[in-house]
Amino acid sequence: MTLRFNNININQGDTIFLNGQRLNYDGNSKKAVVYEEITLKDKNMVLTTNQLNYSLETNIASYFNSARILNGENILTSQKGNYVSESKLLIFKDSVVLDNPDYLIECDTLHFHSIDEIAYFFGPTTIQSEENLIYCENGWYNTITDRSQYNQNAYLKNEEQKLSGDSLFYDRNLGYGIAIKNVEIADSVNNYTIYGQKAEYFEHPDSSIITKNPLLVAELDEDSLYLHSDTIIANLD
Repeated sequence: MTLRFNNININQGDTIFLNGQRLNYDGNSKKAVVYEEITLKDKNMVLTTNQLNYSLETNIASYFNSARILNGENILTSQKGNYVSESKLLIFKDSVVLDNPDYLIECDTLHFHSIDEIAYFFGPTTIQSEENLIYCENGWYNTITDRSQYNQNAYLKNEEQKLSGDSLFYDRNLGYGIAIKNVEIADSVNNYTIYGQKAEYFEHPDSSIITKNPLLVAELDEDSLYLHSDTIIANLD
């Protein structure tokens, strides 16, 4: 049996508030479909869309035709997604964008916890800011502390250098990063590449310290220079 309602206002305790213009409810499956001018709120976020499927058994809300979520300073959009109310987990898929005043994250799949405000990336992901561009295919970003970790083909790139490694750790507030294993720093201005197993990156001043089997390869006219050392410090100036 399907019931139909207009001007919807559903409150689940003092934690979830759902509003919309129309609702179809199937009593057998305990599933509701809400249409038009939808707002789903909890204590941490506000979700707006034009159609929302909501299961009263699992307390999972799903959308399939784009939605916008406001959580603190973060604005998240995607074409498809789920909201798991018990864990406060938002699962975004297809053309996902996380817009923060300091950076822009774009990816295909992103999981976001609305309480601790940590984003987890799955698949090709870019994080663009005024300072740099970061790419990875797996990782996480704490939007409160601005600390993050990136894996799988990860690199950090600014106008002069590109830093890559198996794993990258980055603190945006400190302007500090660490690359671990199979590290490579390519400097397009000074035409050299440094290899190693560990590198520390400093944005202010713009420099890197490479340790654990560092090797510098510099192109000099028609020749190449190879330099081994215990530690190599690279400064842009």
